[in-house]
Amino acid sequence: MARNARDPIDAVVGGNLARIRKTKGLSQTAIGEALGISFQQVQKYEKGLNRVSASVLYHLSQALSVSMDDFFKGAETIERDTISLQATGRVYFAGDLNRVKNAGVRKALASLIKSVSTEVEAITEPEREISDDDPLLAYSKGLLSSREAVHRLGLRDYADLLVALGDADLPMQLPPSYEIENQAATFALEEGMKRCTIILPEAGPINSLWVADRLDLLLELDMRIVIVDAVYDELTSDLSCLKDAEVKDFIDSNSPPFVIERTDIGETEREKRRLGQKLKKNAGELAMVDFLSDEGGLERYLESGEPVAILFEDPGLKVFNRPPNLHLISTVGLLRGLEEVGIIASAADVIGELLHPSKPGRRPEDARKFTDLLRK
Repeated sequence: MARNARDPIDAVVGGNLARIRKTKGLSQTAIGEALGISFQQVQKYEKGLNRVSASVLYHLSQALSVSMDDFFKGAETIERDTISLQATGRVYFAGDLNRVKNAGVRKALASLIKSVSTEVEAITEPEREISDDDPLLAYSKGLLSSREAVHRLGLRDYADLLVALGDADLPMQLPPSYEIENQAATFALEEGMKRCTIILPEAGPINSLWVADRLDLLLELDMRIVIVDAVYDELTSDLSCLKDAEVKDFIDSNSPPFVIERTDIGETEREKRRLGQKLKKNAGELAMVDFLSDEGGLERYLESGEPVAILFEDPGLKVFNRPPNLHLISTVGLLRGLEEVGIIASAADVIGELLHPSKPGRRPEDARKFTDLLRK
């Protein structure tokens, strides 16, 4: 989408604002006075010429006594190619949410993110053709999310996906090389401080290090490591599986430095698991939004001003309006940083083990799963 092009979502929000206002029998002047803005600004909102900020949207919902979701009615009909979100990426609004001091407003915004997450996922599927018989190649090229690749290949989790990539001689998805080097330099700086908190918003880094048999490197960091409860549950859901059992024992035996952060989403999913009900596929992502928006969550770690690093595997992860003490470091960036500070001799050797594990038990029990994936 061109920089100056009108975003169709703005038009949807504006149209719904006009509809709701007229239904309530209110003038643009009355709305403007309630918000402390001119009626001309309200006109621009309704025409979709100006974007309605999250805070204005919240105040509009309060003034008009409607749900914030009401402003997005009809958004699901917009053509997919008009949406500018990355289909395989994850977007967190850490800076935005933590700048909202009012706990009620912050919770409302988090609720809005959760309520539209399914709709956004549905309308941001990539337009590019993906061959149904080669999802592994599609994932390697960044055309498919890891979650979808695991599902299409019939694999158990991301750990199996890494081994499948190695067997097919395909590279794993990585951030650009310059980003990896910047991450390594950032880690080397923070590692020297010994005050950094590592936050795991997804299971990827733990899966990767388990495949390489290097979970011990997390203890070498000498840093507090925070895992959101839904991610911990995802990693340890089936103790009959070697990986889940070993990861659970590793984390539980090392608390601290590991800290499990409880979230409402995590509590709900655990109860559903206990009752044998269907679980959300993106529970970990929703729990992370919960953690980011709660005043006792990420904000508690950032408020001291000491460095906080989000350790991630998905190269599409973005955090808008990051505070200066919040850093993003990929698993490969972490390994490069560990090499820089002398904790490991070779990051390349560990990265090689991610795809070609030599440790027994790292491959799926049914090796035949990968027979049709191998490239001739």
